[in-house]
Amino acid sequence: MLVSGSSHNFIHIGMVKKLCWKVDQSLICDVMIVDGGQIQCKGCFVVVPLAIGNYGYTYDMFALPLGGCDIVTIASQEMLDSCRTTHLREMSLIANRLTGSIPREFGSIATLESLTLEDNLLGGSLHPDLGNLRSLKRL
Repeated sequence: MLVSGSSHNFIHIGMVKKLCWKVDQSLICDVMIVDGGQIQCKGCFVVVPLAIGNYGYTYDMFALPLGGCDIVTIASQEMLDSCRTTHLREMSLIANRLTGSIPREFGSIATLESLTLEDNLLGGSLHPDLGNLRSLKRL
């Protein structure tokens, strides 16, 4: 899941166990989630290499009990551009104070199944290119 409103990058604690990674428990902290609640981070992994399409990068990842996804990472424009040629299924842009219309460029992410835009200031009409989102199940 790409989340542009996230302040850090997170990995599901279950994925950590599957990958047999050793957690650095010196970086345990509480993480505030979108509803104002808090979840305790179980540790950190420093300089984790990730790749989406042709875009590769390294980030520190904090281990959390995530619900419904394995990784939550900060989305940059170059990462979003790379996603057009990959199999991106979920994108969350919650609480980013976005204004205007939903960007027409999202219509080029043919594999997108879920686009979460709540708690923004979006308005206007939908661009016809968004009709290309044939896999979209949740908006």
